[in-house]
Amino acid sequence: MTKIVMRTTLKNIAGIALGFILISPAANAEQLSFTRKQESSTINFYYQWQDQYRKQHELQVSFDKPTFLSAFRTFKLYKPDVAAKHTLMAMRKEAAQVDPKQATIRVRKRNDEISVQVRSQDKNQIDKWLARFKTLQQQSFEQYLNDNYYIEFTNTLRQQGVKPNHVKFARDSVALLQPLVKAFQQLIEQNKLNQRSGIELVASWVQSIPYDTLENRLTSNGAGFAPPNRLMLDNKGDCDSKTVLAAALLHGLYPDMPMTYIFLPNHALMAVSIPHKRKEQFITYQGNDYFYLEPVGPAPTKLHELSPLSQRAIGNQQQQFETITF
Repeated sequence: MTKIVMRTTLKNIAGIALGFILISPAANAEQLSFTRKQESSTINFYYQWQDQYRKQHELQVSFDKPTFLSAFRTFKLYKPDVAAKHTLMAMRKEAAQVDPKQATIRVRKRNDEISVQVRSQDKNQIDKWLARFKTLQQQSFEQYLNDNYYIEFTNTLRQQGVKPNHVKFARDSVALLQPLVKAFQQLIEQNKLNQRSGIELVASWVQSIPYDTLENRLTSNGAGFAPPNRLMLDNKGDCDSKTVLAAALLHGLYPDMPMTYIFLPNHALMAVSIPHKRKEQFITYQGNDYFYLEPVGPAPTKLHELSPLSQRAIGNQQQQFETITF
């Protein structure tokens, strides 16, 4: 009999705290008016806000009520014990299907560890099944995270943990936000805005949405994150929630524009790839030149502008990129 003990992946959200960096500008991106009204079949939103250039805008948008309210309803707090149970059940199901003539496999959980015992007359079978169950443990854990909109990550300090899957949230929000995309398309056309100005318009709207204090990600297990529909319903969101909303909306407007999230030790922002002018601050990543974009607010930052704290963190090589794929 050969026995291997495999530590269950019981991970709290740790490492990168995607928080809010306060800037002290002359003026804030300001939400002048907000109205949310639910009808029998629709949810209607009305916004007035002031942009980076002190120009005022207004926007109205309606969503199908059942669709809007049901989106991401299964998203819940990450619970390590539930993830461990999912992994354990997958491994036990696999063990029950093994031909006893080849091997007898026993999977047990004690505290935060899963142990796998393999009995066989053939050492090759023992090695085969030990390798298989090691792979299965990781695969079942990753599947659980994916199904629940979470993902593993390692930050710049090599701290490992679990965080909301920002890329998946943005990708799965594009269709949901189509009414909002169309409303912004009309606003962009009415004001005859080019792509750069359209991006800044979207950023100003997201910046004007009130900021919600980020929960401590070492202990919150995703409690501070709000998917785009929940952010709009609550009319508030923390930095990663607002960045996901901006990414989904910008992709709907400019589907061919490459984008990436940028995670700093205490902040989240993003970058967009569009043609740039000389002397403008940009970065090159994976063959594309990107402008920084701070969609969090309340500072009414323009495209390629960074807060002093963001500049300091990036200057110290503390940034972590996560390409936004659709």
